[in-house]
Amino acid sequence: ARAHAGYLTDLAEQAETELRGDGQARWLPRLALEREDIDAALAWCTAHAPDEPDAGLRLVASLGWYWYFATHPDGGRRVAAVLGAAPGGSPAARARALQALAVAGRPGACIVHPNPDCAAAAAQSRELFAGLDEEFRAALSDTLLAVEAIGSRDAAEAFALLERADRQFARDGDAWCAALSDFVRLELHAGTGDLDEATAVGHRALLAFRALGDQWGVSAIQFHLGMALHRAGRLAEALAMYEGALASVRDVGPANTVQYALAGAGHVTLLLGDADRAAALFAESHAVARQLGAEGNPRAAVGDGLLARERDDLTAARERLTFAQQLLTGLTEPEWTAAALVGLGHVAEADGDLDSAESFHRRAWQTVPGHAAALEALACVSVARGDSTETARLLGAAEAWRQRRHRPANRLDRADAERAEQAARAVLGDSEFDEVYRAGAARPEAVLDDADQVPARR
Repeated sequence: ARAHAGYLTDLAEQAETELRGDGQARWLPRLALEREDIDAALAWCTAHAPDEPDAGLRLVASLGWYWYFATHPDGGRRVAAVLGAAPGGSPAARARALQALAVAGRPGACIVHPNPDCAAAAAQSRELFAGLDEEFRAALSDTLLAVEAIGSRDAAEAFALLERADRQFARDGDAWCAALSDFVRLELHAGTGDLDEATAVGHRALLAFRALGDQWGVSAIQFHLGMALHRAGRLAEALAMYEGALASVRDVGPANTVQYALAGAGHVTLLLGDADRAAALFAESHAVARQLGAEGNPRAAVGDGLLARERDDLTAARERLTFAQQLLTGLTEPEWTAAALVGLGHVAEADGDLDSAESFHRRAWQTVPGHAAALEALACVSVARGDSTETARLLGAAEAWRQRRHRPANRLDRADAERAEQAARAVLGDSEFDEVYRAGAARPEAVLDDADQVPARR
């Protein structure tokens, strides 16, 4: 059994390096064939962890990238279990296992998804590698640690971590890790609203991954560039990126990226006005998700609900958005959870249930503070209740949050905001509406407090 575990560790260590490049097509199916043997070896290593802790630590350390690329959602849990069973392992083995945890434990199988547990693992591994003078591994941990700043308003420290890592990757001649660093940098720039810089470093990473023959990297960069362009309202460019991501991975099977790129393309297509094509893309996204063992894709389910609402099918809209909520349960997808809640609120408003509508919109705001669509939706409820002053204030605050978060209104959001605005202007007149609107825009945090804390009317 000891020799068996050692053999699999040697195999996985060889795979680990080659998976970061053009070896995915060879190693993903090869390691998939070893699933039962890996399970048996891990069971033996865990049972013998008190006496031989490094055996299990080395095995899970070498499997971290495999579990990530193969979209095994239990990979992070398995690494964590071995770390827990082997507290007395050597610093070298423990450092590598912690780094594997920072990779395999990423929510949604997304390496650029911030997560405090992954950040803690990356920081611990970085400290151990520094003590061991393993500068390359420490630089890779720095890159993983920088992910935690994605979406924050101050990413200066993360950019400094990436610059330090880049210098080490250049010394080691590791183009793959340099491209990974640019991937993180892309997301940091997108989060701060610097889309031009995000696009520039994204294209640099894309060229690097293409030169390396890494289909995951090519697809992932295009998908994330597509999302950044999508959020910024550059829909034609976003669609081209989503389609490029799909073209990069379709031939290698139902990769995790495929279902999300299909959903993204569906949302963009819906915003561009092609409802039939959007419906087909959402359906295909669900089909791929089911191939991967899920009930459906949550982003596609949100799209189904938005499409049904646009077609005035409120029953279908409610059913699909409720299904989206079910799929989102347990996932770290706050933006899409908020989108589903706002959609359900609009359906409730259309049914005349303003109390439920308000509740949904407030929950969306609490899920993502600063979510402008939730404020615009609350404005729709306010105007339906005859409170045009509150409507104007909410709309002004929503616009301020859109500018702060670099999220312009899309076609569907704009339609809801405009109907609320037109109704409020008809009551207040342009001069008074504009005055209240400017007051809301000047103090958006005050509206946030009100929307978050004032009890819903009953």
